[in-house]
Amino acid sequence: SLSSMIHEFLPEDSASCDGRYHIPNVSERARLLNELGRGLLEHHDGSATRLLQKSIGPNGKPSAVKLVDIITSTFRGFRDEAVDARGRQ
Repeated sequence: SLSSMIHEFLPEDSASCDGRYHIPNVSERARLLNELGRGLLEHHDGSATRLLQKSIGPNGKPSAVKLVDIITSTFRGFRDEAVDARGRQ
């Protein structure tokens, strides 16, 4: 997975690959990229274009509401949810 590859090259959670550029939360970023890849493969034939095509409404035009619904139902990382220290939403 991308997450294990990231740690091979950038072992710290707050990594810098050349000493100049700081990458905060690299583990979380890698997790979200893996989630995007899995979601596209499992639900949209591995294609971002296919995901976008699914947002086209009955009038033949893309629907922003439908697109947001597709994205948030496919990719948990895009849901606007907060969790407190006790794990409650």
